Amino acid sequence: MIIPTFSERESNARRAAGLGAAVCLVPEGSTRAEMRLDPGAVGSAVDSLLSDPAYGRAAEAVRSELGALPGETYVADLVETMST
Repeated sequence: MIIPTFSERESNARRAAGLGAAVCLVPEGSTRAEMRLDPGAVGSAVDSLLSDPAYGRAAEAVRSELGALPGETYVADLVETMST
């Protein structure tokens, strides 16, 4: 379960939920101090995550895809190549 606190995190949370690897719960309220989550929605999300194995499978698929990407050394080498 992801409870985003900033707009970028909300985007990431919605992507993870869109991939089936998470549940995204966005607090509601007009100001930061008023932001609240419905306790029933939190409980329902936890129940779903714990009872539905599809979330774990989707998270594993995302982990595998990310793990297959080239790492920071590749990126650093690419940046150096492009700047010369």
